[in-house]
Amino acid sequence: MPPNLIIPLFAGLASVVIVVALWRRKLIGPGSFGPKPAQQRDVWGIPAPVWFVCAAMVFLAAPFGAGIAKSLPASALGPPKSVQNDAMLAAIAYGGAIVMAGTLIWFLHSRTSDRTGLRLRPRDAVTGTWAMFLAAPVCLVVAWVSTRIAALISGSPPATVAHSTLQRIIDERDTPWAWVLAAAAVIGAPIVEEIVYRGFLQSCMLSLMGRTWYAIIATSAIFTAAHVGTADPHALPTLFVLSIAIGLTFERSRGVLAPIVMHVLFNAANVALAVWVATSPL
Repeated sequence: MPPNLIIPLFAGLASVVIVVALWRRKLIGPGSFGPKPAQQRDVWGIPAPVWFVCAAMVFLAAPFGAGIAKSLPASALGPPKSVQNDAMLAAIAYGGAIVMAGTLIWFLHSRTSDRTGLRLRPRDAVTGTWAMFLAAPVCLVVAWVSTRIAALISGSPPATVAHSTLQRIIDERDTPWAWVLAAAAVIGAPIVEEIVYRGFLQSCMLSLMGRTWYAIIATSAIFTAAHVGTADPHALPTLFVLSIAIGLTFERSRGVLAPIVMHVLFNAANVALAVWVATSPL
C-alpha cells in the first residue's frame, strides 16, 4: 500500500465506525432530534429577528473595531500591511467582537433558560474535545477527497495551505507578531464565530424553521459561504462538514463552549500542521 494512502484509509475506517455508532445511538440521522419544542433547545423565548440582530451586531463589531483601530498611529499598529499591523488589527477586532458578544449574552441572560445554549459550563469543554476527536477522521477524509478532486480538475495538486491567514502566519513565522496573529486565529476567531453562527444564527434558524437539522444545515451553509475568498475552494467541503459536526454538538450539549472548543482545536491543528509542513525538510 502506498504510504500516502495509509492515513486516509485508517481515517475512512474510523469514520465508518464513528458514523455507524452515532447512528445506532440515535445521535445523528433523521429523527434524532424530536419535532416538539420541548425536545429541542429553548430558543422560542426570544423572537427570531432578535437572534439575527445579535448575530449581525457581533459579526459587524469586528470590522467596525478594526476600522476604528486603523486611526491609531503607526507606532502602535506597525507599518501598513505588515504582520504586526495585521496582528494588532485582528486582536482589536476580535476583542471588540467578544465584548459585544458578552454584552448581548448578558442582556439576554434574564430572558433565556439553561436550555437556550448561551451558558458557559466547564463540562462542555470536555464535550467539545470528545466531539472534535470524533469529527476529526470524517473531516480528514473529506479534505483528502476534496484535494484529490481539485487536483483532477486543475491538473495539479492544490496549495497545501488553504487559508490566507494561515499562509501569512507561515510566511512570517520567524517574527513574534506572527504568533500574535496565530493566537487571534486560534482563540479569537473561534470565540467570535461560534457565538455568531451557533449561539445566535443557529438559534435564529431553529426559531424560524422549527427543525434542528434544518437549522444546522442552513447555518453550516452560511458559515461555509462566509469563508469563500479566504479559504481555497477545495477546503470549503471540509468546513461545511466541520460546521455540521459543530452545530450537532451545540444542539446536543446545549452550551456554546463545546462549539468554541471544537473550533479552537481545529484551528490549532491546522496552524500546527501547516507550520510543521513548512519547516520540515523535503
